[in-house]
Amino acid sequence: MQEFLAALQKIEQPGSFSTSGTMAPCFLGLEVAGIGPIGLPLTEGQAKEIINHCAQAPFGRGEQTVVDKNVRRVWQMDPGQFQLRNPAWDGRVAALVEHVKEQLGVGDRPVSHHLYKLLMYEQESFFIAHRDTEKVDNMFATLVVVLPSEYEGGELILRHDGEVQTIGFGGENSRYQIQYAAFYADCEHEIKPVISGYRCCLIYNLALAGSKQQPSAPKNSAHVEEVRRILSGWFGHNEQNKLAFLLAHH
Repeated sequence: MQEFLAALQKIEQPGSFSTSGTMAPCFLGLEVAGIGPIGLPLTEGQAKEIINHCAQAPFGRGEQTVVDKNVRRVWQMDPGQFQLRNPAWDGRVAALVEHVKEQLGVGDRPVSHHLYKLLMYEQESFFIAHRDTEKVDNMFATLVVVLPSEYEGGELILRHDGEVQTIGFGGENSRYQIQYAAFYADCEHEIKPVISGYRCCLIYNLALAGSKQQPSAPKNSAHVEEVRRILSGWFGHNEQNKLAFLLAHH
């Protein structure tokens, strides 16, 4: 028992390297310069109009920022090209960030969010496996907010510390829900090709204020292996057949 408890106490950082879910419905008041108000769920006609005002999204290759459709095929728009008119929206995002930082194991440290891009995915849009670069000071994670639209494919694949997570935003509910995913910037991730339809995303950079040392994605595989070894030995000789932890509600 003492060895088991000591193994658990070695875990320095709680939480996961990613989290995802849905937000309560909220009218964003999205307006795009040169187009005007954008209705949600996003229609095919307005999706095409938005794309006409976008540029091909680049990516970092060494010290350079390049456009290569064999690596990344996504459309992007800078925040100066669109507005989110509903004053309540930023409060909704701030509340979401509070939830996200708990899931990522950041604790009570203040986290700021910075709107970075609007991304548009169409059929055959994708992004091969990569890691996000630091785009604002003290950035440690990325928050993706997926707006209601109809599409298939485009799964987000996250890899870290030997674990793979797949987040699928498409399907029947994509027309009616605001979905999100957040993950540490040092996690490798990719976007699988969109099969059909259009997906519109808001990208936020999450930064930890007032800290020189930014958190990184928790690595728990070694701790899991040690606990597995202890439990296998503990129950291996049929001397024990039950293990119970008493938990207190918050």
